[in-house]
Amino acid sequence: MLWAGAADGKSPGWVDSQYLIETWDTEDGLPDNSATAIVQDKRGYLWFGTFGGLVRFDGVNFTNFDRFNTPELPDAGVVNLHLDRAGRLWVSTVGGLVIRDESGWRQVQGWTGDFVRTFSERADGDLLLTTFNGIILQWHEGRLRRHHPPGRRRLRCGASGHRQRRRPAARRGPGR
Repeated sequence: MLWAGAADGKSPGWVDSQYLIETWDTEDGLPDNSATAIVQDKRGYLWFGTFGGLVRFDGVNFTNFDRFNTPELPDAGVVNLHLDRAGRLWVSTVGGLVIRDESGWRQVQGWTGDFVRTFSERADGDLLLTTFNGIILQWHEGRLRRHHPPGRRRLRCGASGHRQRRRPAARRGPGR
C-alpha cells in the first residue's frame, strides 16, 4: 500500500488498500485549489480546468496554461473540458471556447459566447454542446451551428418584443 502524503507531511483524504488517493493544490503547482473539469488524453496526460487556468499533469509535473503563455485562451477561468474521439481538447472558458489539437490552439467559429455546460459526442463524431442559457449547438464538418431539435417550433418575436409561436397560414377555401 502506498501512503499518500507520507513524504511531504500531507495527510491523505482517504486511504484504501486497493487505491491510492492523492490530493494536489496550489503548493504542488496548481493555479487554483478547485478543479472544474478533468479529462485524460490518449498519451496519459491529465488535464484540469480551474478558474485560475488550464493545467496538464504528466504524473510528476504540472504545466499551467493561461492568457500569459497561451494567448489563444479566451480567459483563465475554465468552465468545462471535453476530449473528443479525434483527440481534440475542447476548452470552455468564461470568455469563450477553444480547441487544442495536433496543430495547436484555435478559436471555434460560430461560438455564441455562453459557457458550455455539457458535451455529447455522436457516433459519427459530431458534437452536441449545451450552454448554461439553454442553447444547443452542433459541431458538424468543422463548424458550430445552433441546433434545433426535431419537433420543436422556432419562436419569433412579435411587434411587442414577446416571443410568439409561428402560426400556420390560414386555410382558404370556398366561401372564405
